[in-house]
Amino acid sequence: MAEVQLATGRRLFYDDSGAAGPPLLLLMGGGESRRLWAHQTPALAPGFRVLAPDHRDSGESPPEPEGAAYTAADLAGDAVALLDALGIPRAHVAGTSMGGLVALQLALDHPARVARLALLSTPVGGVPLPVPPRETWSDDHADWIRGLFPQLAAPGYFEAHPGALEALAALGRANRLTYAGLVRQLAVLGGFDARGRLGEVRAPTLVVVGDHDPLIPLAAAEATAAALPAAELAVIPGAGHLAFLERAEEVNRVIRDFLGDAAVGPAGAGP
Repeated sequence: MAEVQLATGRRLFYDDSGAAGPPLLLLMGGGESRRLWAHQTPALAPGFRVLAPDHRDSGESPPEPEGAAYTAADLAGDAVALLDALGIPRAHVAGTSMGGLVALQLALDHPARVARLALLSTPVGGVPLPVPPRETWSDDHADWIRGLFPQLAAPGYFEAHPGALEALAALGRANRLTYAGLVRQLAVLGGFDARGRLGEVRAPTLVVVGDHDPLIPLAAAEATAAALPAAELAVIPGAGHLAFLERAEEVNRVIRDFLGDAAVGPAGAGP
């Protein structure tokens, strides 16, 4: 774990692994800790310098002050600020769920900084999520994972994998997410709609979706891939919204195959 203070003054916690390869920035989904990339970092670090930050309000990042609000563009700006702080002009970028839409926003707002883009289980717009009642919230994030993740995975996944849910709950226990932070991140998801801008994405893009994703129908992922100028679609059979956890080896393989030995090049370089 490392910590950097960005030019904005915000403290950002991140993991930095496999420093010898091209930089690969991994952006986690809403409300969750970078620690949930536990199946990706060791698999991808042999070929890439894997950078996995915590978003504002989640993981080890300090909760935002009362009344704070932010957008996908702000979170993309945090990612760019991390790259700046580490002296990285350009990187491959992958994200899941909210992290995917932040990665997409990054590719739209800062195209020169993104070499290749991977969108895992990513809503590109039109997926408002209800705010859960305050009384259902637990300050122990492990309880939140136990309640939420079975709703996001493919039916029967956790029953077929005894111990998997508790292992994920243990990874999430140190998460500093508050109820107010959850509300802010759900607002990011609800306020995001890039469907009209997909044609602007310059980076070659991989769209990954589970065929049992309860939030993103396969037809929606197909439409996203079709609207992007240079995209390929990878459907993960038997996976839900947590494809990167449910079918980690397969997701890692499609990411490695997509990135291959593509160099990131300098800022401003073409795909």
